[in-house]
Amino acid sequence: NGLASGDLQLLGSSRFPYLKGTVNVQKGTFKIDYLNTRYTFDDKVSFDQDAIHFDNFIARDTLGNAGIVNGKVKNKSFNNWMIDLSLNAKNLLGFNKDYSYSELYYGKAFGSGVISLKGPPENLNVAVNAKTEKDTRIYIPLNNPGTVSENDFITFINKSDTLQSAQPASLATPTGMSMNMTVDVTDNANIQLFLPYEMGNIKGSGNGRLNMDLSNMGDFSIKGDYRISNGIFQFTLPKYTLSRSFNILDGSIIHWNGSPYDATINLKAAYKTKVSLSSLPNNTSQLSQRIDVDCIISLKDNLFKPKIKFAIELPGADESMKQLVFSAIDTTNEAEMNQQMISLLVVGNFSLYNESKSLASSLGAQPYELISSQLNSMLSQISSEFDVGFAYRPGDALTTDEVELMLSKRLFNDRLRVEVNGNFPTSNTTTNNVQRSSNLVGDVNLEYKLTPDGRLMMKAYNKVNRDILDIYAPYKQGIGISYRKEFDYFRDLFRKRNKTVRKAK
Repeated sequence: NGLASGDLQLLGSSRFPYLKGTVNVQKGTFKIDYLNTRYTFDDKVSFDQDAIHFDNFIARDTLGNAGIVNGKVKNKSFNNWMIDLSLNAKNLLGFNKDYSYSELYYGKAFGSGVISLKGPPENLNVAVNAKTEKDTRIYIPLNNPGTVSENDFITFINKSDTLQSAQPASLATPTGMSMNMTVDVTDNANIQLFLPYEMGNIKGSGNGRLNMDLSNMGDFSIKGDYRISNGIFQFTLPKYTLSRSFNILDGSIIHWNGSPYDATINLKAAYKTKVSLSSLPNNTSQLSQRIDVDCIISLKDNLFKPKIKFAIELPGADESMKQLVFSAIDTTNEAEMNQQMISLLVVGNFSLYNESKSLASSLGAQPYELISSQLNSMLSQISSEFDVGFAYRPGDALTTDEVELMLSKRLFNDRLRVEVNGNFPTSNTTTNNVQRSSNLVGDVNLEYKLTPDGRLMMKAYNKVNRDILDIYAPYKQGIGISYRKEFDYFRDLFRKRNKTVRKAK
């Protein structure tokens, strides 16, 4: 709708009249209900015998972003309307849907590309070929009761109904619109999935090409791969009142091949923590140390019922330290790994093997872990520019109480990552006149992508020297360069691509 002024002629016979001329449209608007998007326009429209023409017609979304419309709306004496329009969009608001119990997704999406609308208004087809732009936020609530019920785990039958004669199934009511969308999802779009059965949620950014179709009967399908390059898996265990943020590792992927309920996932994520070795057997002087431990969680197969497995990695540990830990833990035993993971996430320690150390004394650390988790959740909401973390660990017979502060920041379009960890003992203890509370500088890690794809990367670090035998060097530093290349066959690692093929690509 809108207002128009101009010169029009009413021509033709009384049975087949038509308009001819040009008008200026003011305060014009049109809305696509399914996408909940409204666009405004102020431009010229021309009329002739068979159609209303739009030539380089400028339409704007509610935020002022513009797209150019070309095409026409055909009609026969103001009947038999047929739409044939194309919209060339640049960072245009593509959909703006609020949360709804029955919706498969909601949020806001901005895109650039070509959108075409063809067909009669009662059976309009919308074709989209676009890529996502900045400020795109898409939420997929897989934990909706209506969504979960689509898996048909339980079917309820009313026996009294089976005694009645079968009634023909009612046909679905046409929606008035069908959609065919090919969307290139880029890293500037943020997608969040709420997993069913209180498993948690996945929030991150990545890339991929998704083909989505909506029939005029309301049937929705999606095909394609979405590769998560950066994000958080908020893992929850309600039984243990546990919630931990795992950093999603590069290469994690979600695959759709038709029904949105048949998605498969292959995801790995890591939770970094510092763990005392005092609970391990073979008590030696090394067991008074705290080492970096990566708790790895993997989700595979069906997105609604993923297979969950755990693993442990020891970044920065030397071979003797790894041998000490893995000789005490059977990493091939799935039940034991589950126990170890719960112990690491809840208690902040390995499962207990020393009889002299009671379970109750270790579980005493649990409230501090839970408080730290809640504080981290509040700190993460302070700023979207920084990742802030906090942890408090009560001491034992071999270690002192310790407070850890963590701060990380990504710069230069995520090519540089700076991470700072500071450990502060609550007591001002010294060893041979070397003050260990000088960990104010703490651990500093730098990662810089020398190439935009991250294949060539430089790393540097400054770490607190925790070697109890070396008390005169409070810090140690290091620098290195890494290179990563994917290949199908080992010979491809050294083979140069043909110049002709490279030039063609």
